[in-house]
Amino acid sequence: MLTGGIIVVFLIPATLAGLYYTAGCIVGRFRRRLPAGTPSRRIAILIPAHNEESTLPTALASIAAADYPQELIGVRVVVDHCTDDTEALARQFGADCTVRRDSSERGKGYALAAGLAELLPSRPDGILILDADCRISPGLLKRLDREQAAGASVVQAAVVSTVDSQNPASMVAAIGAAFDNRMAAAADRLRLFVPLRGSGMYFAREILERHPWTQFGLAEDAEYAAELHRHGVPIRFVADESVTCEAPPQLTAFLGQRRRWSASLRVPRAGRWFTSKPVILAHLAATVAASLISGELALIVWASALALLTVATYAEVMLGVGVRWPGFRSFWLIARLATVAVGGLWRREARWNRTAR
Repeated sequence: MLTGGIIVVFLIPATLAGLYYTAGCIVGRFRRRLPAGTPSRRIAILIPAHNEESTLPTALASIAAADYPQELIGVRVVVDHCTDDTEALARQFGADCTVRRDSSERGKGYALAAGLAELLPSRPDGILILDADCRISPGLLKRLDREQAAGASVVQAAVVSTVDSQNPASMVAAIGAAFDNRMAAAADRLRLFVPLRGSGMYFAREILERHPWTQFGLAEDAEYAAELHRHGVPIRFVADESVTCEAPPQLTAFLGQRRRWSASLRVPRAGRWFTSKPVILAHLAATVAASLISGELALIVWASALALLTVATYAEVMLGVGVRWPGFRSFWLIARLATVAVGGLWRREARWNRTAR
């Protein structure tokens, strides 16, 4: 009886988490539609870059190929403590550059603040923040223009991670990003809090003037989203246009990136536990195993139904991003990510470091 009670205590949060993600993935399938319009807004694209000579050309080429009047697009690259040819490449593509060499202020937040200080006086209608290792879909700028015309002042685009069937980190990142996009789309439909994702963030100029960028931590996007939320500024989400990125090719770099993200979050520990997909999956696997071992029929049925629901939800999302079978190496990686997330509940990062590419 005591063992059964303990298992129930673990089954309840696992069930709530499973229902939360399943419901979110269902609601997130229903997309908002906006009427077509003629592009008219001047959009400035701000790209913070630290030694990005290998990835920046792809990002800039995607901007040049955008289905948007090029005369309405401006690009500024923040050359942030670079020791490679990032600046020369940016200028070769016709981008303006802000060069930073102040070694006392390191990190993406400082780079964004420096770039915004250069951009805002030119009074663009909106500013899109894009990571140097991302590329935009051709219709993203046109959709952002329509969102702003419909009254949105802050918009987060879907972030898509490419799939490489030979790279477990790539498949895990792609599935995780797809889940995040579904949950953000559901939050948008229900007018709930939509998080910012660091890249693909679009702001009307007035928002950045009213709420200056003063977030310099390791989770500067989450910090700024929290400030907007405190001031009642809604964030809309665009599900059908995106920015695309790639997971770090090396497993150690991928784990280091996730460790930094996990340790830098400034949300309650209970919330971080509940929203960490690897932790939820590990929790569910352990609870299902304990239920089977207990031999109690009611617990076995409960846990099995929850496991089937979770498998069905993940299978639907995986098929949507083109992953047919993630492979056992990916399952092992998810287990390692769970330990990273648990460690992040107590560990705090103090320094910003660029993810190795």
